[in-house]
Amino acid sequence: MRRVLIQVAPANGIEPQLGGTTGPERRAQRLAPYWRERGVRVGYVYPRLGPIARELQRVGHEVHDIVIRASDFPRVFFRLFQLLFDRQYEAVYSSGPITSDFICGVVAAIVGVPHVVARPSMLCHMAISRWKRWFYLACDTLTFHMADTVLVVSEDGARRLKEQSVDAARKCVLVRNGVSCICSDLLTPVHPPIIGMIGHLRLEKGYSDVIATLLRLRQEGIPAIAEFLGAGPDEVELRRQVHEAGLCDAVKFLGYREDTAEIMKRWTVLLFPSRREGLPVALLEATATGVPIVAAHVGGVHEIIRHGETGYLVDVGDVDAMVRYCRELVMNPDARSTLVRRARAHVREHFSEARAKARVVDVIIAAISRAAGGERFVV
Repeated sequence: MRRVLIQVAPANGIEPQLGGTTGPERRAQRLAPYWRERGVRVGYVYPRLGPIARELQRVGHEVHDIVIRASDFPRVFFRLFQLLFDRQYEAVYSSGPITSDFICGVVAAIVGVPHVVARPSMLCHMAISRWKRWFYLACDTLTFHMADTVLVVSEDGARRLKEQSVDAARKCVLVRNGVSCICSDLLTPVHPPIIGMIGHLRLEKGYSDVIATLLRLRQEGIPAIAEFLGAGPDEVELRRQVHEAGLCDAVKFLGYREDTAEIMKRWTVLLFPSRREGLPVALLEATATGVPIVAAHVGGVHEIIRHGETGYLVDVGDVDAMVRYCRELVMNPDARSTLVRRARAHVREHFSEARAKARVVDVIIAAISRAAGGERFVV
């Protein structure tokens, strides 16, 4: 049986038990039962208090209580080093953030096992200072040089990664996120209409735009409310913005919930104005649930949302467009139903979860086989 060590990071900057789940966490959770079917024994580098830790253990995997932080490099390095030797892991699979990928790559290179990196979002999407961008670029350059394979989740990500690094261009493999259980029934939204948003409560996710959109809709006489599904470090600031807009009775902060699909079923529209994304799992989940989407045109979002056909795309920060499309979806049930049918058909064809799971495991097993034969990645 193959043995793989997988690093999964909780949301940055928040206590793992309070932060909800990231896209990489939800992907890890869905992939967890599949490893044993393929004859792979897995250990997870993940906080014991993280929201998916219990689920990972329930399906029979080890969870090593480690949070990888660059500021704690020596201790983390030696713990990972010891894990690889003691448990005889044959490969390391990491999915960000950038400094965690770098640390995993260094340890894997020293031990002599292949490192597979999954990069859900690109460095170019990050709103960071110049010096931090330079630092991350240096980390990425070294990480990609040491890695066996670099997985990306969107065509946009593959293109940008190839522009960023020669090593990544040679080792890049596209594996789109996937979703299962595409519902066949069209949902009947509740009244009043609900504008939903899911994601960490961080300003970069665009929650301020949802607040502004909701205020405009209510000023037009549409009695909409909003539900924010997630937790995060900017909750206090967002609550302040809600209070200043006079929307305290119209905005619900739901926190981290495990019944995401049940909550989404009552939404009239998902407004997703995030400033940076790879290929958002949340959009696939919303489509599977039957919720029409208005989303910012960033990263690989356009691969899920074809404007006017499977949803609506808007420029980052364009509240006027958000109001226009949300109004149409709230007031026009026929338009909403048409978008949902087309979106489901598109996701069913192009974003199969079973196909994505198989591809990830195939890539890692191939990396182990190459390493056993003394080979490196070959395009």
